[in-house]
Amino acid sequence: MFFDNTYRSSFDFGKESPDYFSFGAEGGELNYYFFAGPDPKKVVEEYTMLVGRSPLPPLWSLGYQQSRYSYYPEARVREIASTLREKKIPADVLYLDIDYQQGNAPFTINREYFPHFEQMVADLRAQGFHLITITDLHIKKDPGRGYAPYDSGIKNDVFLRIPMAPSSSASFGPARAFSPDFTLTKARDWWGTLYKDFVAMGVGGFWNDMNEPALFERADNTMPLDTRHRLDDGTSLDHRAIHNVYGMENVRATYDGLRKLQADERPFVLTRAAYSGAQRYAATWTGDNSSTWNHLTMSTPMLLSLGLCGYTLVGDDIGGFAGSPPADLLYALV
Repeated sequence: MFFDNTYRSSFDFGKESPDYFSFGAEGGELNYYFFAGPDPKKVVEEYTMLVGRSPLPPLWSLGYQQSRYSYYPEARVREIASTLREKKIPADVLYLDIDYQQGNAPFTINREYFPHFEQMVADLRAQGFHLITITDLHIKKDPGRGYAPYDSGIKNDVFLRIPMAPSSSASFGPARAFSPDFTLTKARDWWGTLYKDFVAMGVGGFWNDMNEPALFERADNTMPLDTRHRLDDGTSLDHRAIHNVYGMENVRATYDGLRKLQADERPFVLTRAAYSGAQRYAATWTGDNSSTWNHLTMSTPMLLSLGLCGYTLVGDDIGGFAGSPPADLLYALV
């Protein structure tokens, strides 16, 4: 059964009574679909026929991907790449987290840390590595300083008005930032153009993180529920209706933009947040897991369940994101 409702939902699989299951949501329509199967393979086939299927990813993305928080400066990235090759450890991808950016502003480069960024990308390609860079969706509020994503976003009116902050901005990590209104076609189209320079440099793929959306200055770590998201027909919906699809609309914008910028290549996009059907646009992983046996125990059924939901390209942080695993745990993970 697929309960197609984007509001906060609840499911009771026999907890209240072993005689029945129940489900519901805080708002929206009661739309749900039954897939009779009879076998699981048929259920997945019919479900993905409805919500969409994963396109073929680039072949290199099926190899080992090396990531951590965070590799900088440039010399450290080169050291990691050279060490992997010298030790003959198969690897096809290296990730750059937020520290490659200038002041945590997406679509910028910290030239103090990465003075020869373009040459580094080319050299990594020559070594057989594809580089994936993070591009969080929080555009830094930086007026009058030539920061094109902010200036063009204001000009094109593509940012949300978040009611909690007088400046219409909110805190996403270290910087004050604006968040795009991805429910608008013009906002998604604008977002896709921001990748032009990095695609031209040869960056292989892009990582959309923090796109639940995550907002640090609130207790619930997300946007106020009365934030209004505009729609193309001139109406709007509040964040209660949009929260669960916001990350999918983010990666939809990224994927569609890359299709235009690199028509002859299969895009690779990684997302932290998703909704049913997001596999049309991006791979995903299990988020910031801990280096514990408990999180290892949870990760395997989570990945299998994603696969049963038609999400074919999934993974988790081997070794964990938080903490360092003991040797026996790392061996079990690998």
